[in-house]
Amino acid sequence: MTQRSKPAAPRARRSSSERSSRRTLYLNIAFFAIILIGSATLIGAAIASYAGAHWVEVANINGVSINHDTAAAAATVDEFKLTYQISQLRNDLAAGRISQADFDNQNSNLTQEEQNVSSSIVDALADDELQRQLAVKAGITVTDQQVDAQILADATVQESRHVLMITVTPVGTGASGAITAADKTIARQTAEAAYGQIKLGTDFATVAKEFSTDANAATGGDIGWIRKAGASQDPNIVTALFALPASGGDTSIITGTDGSFYIGDVVATSPATVDPNYQQRLKDAGVSMDAYRAETRATLIDEALAAKVTSDAISVASVQREVSEIKIDTSSYTGPGPQVRARHILYTPGNSDPGTASPAPSTDPGWALAKSEAEVTYTKLKAEEGTAAEATDFATIAQKDSKDTGSATAGGLLPYYDAGSGLDPAFSAAIFAPGLKAGDLLAPVASQFGWHVILIDSIRPAPADRAAALQKQAATAGADFGALAKANSDATDAAQGGDMGWIARDQVSAAQENAIFAAPVGSVSQVITLSDGLYIFKVSQEATRLPDADQITILKGSAFSNWYAIQKSKASITGPDITPASTAP
Repeated sequence: MTQRSKPAAPRARRSSSERSSRRTLYLNIAFFAIILIGSATLIGAAIASYAGAHWVEVANINGVSINHDTAAAAATVDEFKLTYQISQLRNDLAAGRISQADFDNQNSNLTQEEQNVSSSIVDALADDELQRQLAVKAGITVTDQQVDAQILADATVQESRHVLMITVTPVGTGASGAITAADKTIARQTAEAAYGQIKLGTDFATVAKEFSTDANAATGGDIGWIRKAGASQDPNIVTALFALPASGGDTSIITGTDGSFYIGDVVATSPATVDPNYQQRLKDAGVSMDAYRAETRATLIDEALAAKVTSDAISVASVQREVSEIKIDTSSYTGPGPQVRARHILYTPGNSDPGTASPAPSTDPGWALAKSEAEVTYTKLKAEEGTAAEATDFATIAQKDSKDTGSATAGGLLPYYDAGSGLDPAFSAAIFAPGLKAGDLLAPVASQFGWHVILIDSIRPAPADRAAALQKQAATAGADFGALAKANSDATDAAQGGDMGWIARDQVSAAQENAIFAAPVGSVSQVITLSDGLYIFKVSQEATRLPDADQITILKGSAFSNWYAIQKSKASITGPDITPASTAP
């Protein structure tokens, strides 16, 4: 039997008031939802804005982030320290502990540093963080007590001493002004004579005027007031001066790190004093003590790391190489093509000085006279062309007649120039004319300065071509590297055959070190391009040895910076505010 489905029960009807209440509820919920969404949006925008202004990353060092707030706090610390130093300078000036000239110089330097704080702070923080990481690897730590002690030192106006000083510097009489053992002996004997006079009771200032060889001799050796930290004088004499009693006295003869001999006299002492208002000054300047302590700790870590690296470099035996070099200077080369060195005799219109005066107008009758003088000289020298007398007479006439006083004293000899050197166009066209060779005498040439008689002294290939040819010669069996260096190198050791002596790690720049230690022992390197020139190195031998006295002097000044440059080149240092050049080795 078919069943019928039951009709559905009728749906209850809602009253109009109930429907209205529900609609109102929905509207209220929607309204509040909109408010919540809007508030959340505003809060999110505010957080994003704050984060963008404060938390944004400005640098990342091997995965460790530095944000904007950290950089801003560090900048405030640095600005405070520089401002405080400037205020101390003013106090020193007012108390007569510093001359106006010294104040102006130091104040200018500090003000310049102050202006550069904001642009350099991120690079400085990146260095601090990398050195912290390197210090951890080296087992270096800094305690809270050390930080406290440094903050106390910062708040202390350090002791200063009024000093008279006798300086006796050896005068070089060797080749190219080199200082010989005899020169050092004479200087030492002079210092001993001065010291003897002092011990006999002669006034120190009187002795200084007689024996001292520096610029302060005229004022009795008075160098003014100095502080141990930051003194510009040789560190050995500074150490000796501050080892004397505060009441004063004379040092013995002190041998400086620069080879000079010193005698010092302390006239007066201004004791160290602690500034009781230092921490209040920090607060008034808006400096966070946490930021101040963080920067202080970073500075102490940097100093400890540098001290350890330097100590290891000068006291631990290491693999070293005995090296000679040939350097081809590229600092002034603009190219293209070969370089020409010429001699010239310049005749100017009237008595005009080419170094200071504007060129005479073309209508000046002096031009005709200058041309006539040049032609007479040219005719005389042309008759001697190719003879030994030509170069000698040319130099003699240049010394007597040439208005280019700079080159006249050298017989008219000019430096090497290339086509891009920016010479007067007519002069440049003359000396770079095709087919010229050394010894050629050129007919008079008119430039904006006057009329020139020109003798081509020598022509050499472009630096890259010269270096390649020298490398090929040096690498040939039986080649005399020292002779090649003496004849061709632009390095300061050329006269010694390019002998650099023994080279240890961290003694020279990272680029030089890499080239030297990459070359096979007993061979000549390829041409190495560095920032200041092209280099060829010859490695004679290798040995594990302690640095000698000369190396120790060099390493004390260069070991850490060279070592750190290599470490920095290996690190990952990124960020929008990092200066690209600051990460270069």
